[in-house]
Amino acid sequence: MKKSEVFPIIAGSLLFASAVVLAMLKSLPVMKIDDVRTNGFIMTPSIFRIAGTEIGLCYPSVDRQSLKKELASLPYISDSEITYDKGSLLLALEGREGSIIVSEDEASFFSGGENLPLSLDDVYSLRNLYPVISIGNVGKEEALKYLQEVIPSIVSSRLITWIECVNNNEDGSIKLRIALPELNATLILSEPLAIGRLEESIGMIKEENRANPGRTVFFSPSVYELYSDRLVRNKR
Repeated sequence: MKKSEVFPIIAGSLLFASAVVLAMLKSLPVMKIDDVRTNGFIMTPSIFRIAGTEIGLCYPSVDRQSLKKELASLPYISDSEITYDKGSLLLALEGREGSIIVSEDEASFFSGGENLPLSLDDVYSLRNLYPVISIGNVGKEEALKYLQEVIPSIVSSRLITWIECVNNNEDGSIKLRIALPELNATLILSEPLAIGRLEESIGMIKEENRANPGRTVFFSPSVYELYSDRLVRNKR
């Protein structure tokens, strides 16, 4: 046998041996998966539906690339890593920045200018991670057109948890009722242009609460209206 023929044969043999060992490992009853955990991210029903199918199997047999692809199909997941830890399939998930929009019978995840379908049963799990915007009886197209302009500012504030989009005003214009539970306050965005003063206004409400700490504990929520040129606290 020529020397030049030896190396390809050895390389081929090693590849074949590696494939055999990998196949054997996948068939061995080792590293059994008893449950699924996330590494910091919320376990939503959709995440569990995808990864929970691996419970009872052995980690070497998991098709991690297919699993990562399925997880990436969720609108709020941008990337994932999958490992094994003491009987658990461990999911290290990276979330997208965005907000949740809900109506009576459907939900969507708004991120990067895209409005992507979202399972309704994921909303409850994600409500503490993303601001939830209820469009109520406002037309979906009308509401989305309005929200396109204001959502980036809303997402940047971690104090905002719930927003109600309403158009029951006399002129039919849309207003947002923004819940700020940590500040025991509701902020009504009366004009779309006022969104540019949102962070400044939330800071002013914080200062009022610092000056009167009991307001966040002993009083009913304060209601503020934000206009393009002023912030008004409604009288009780």
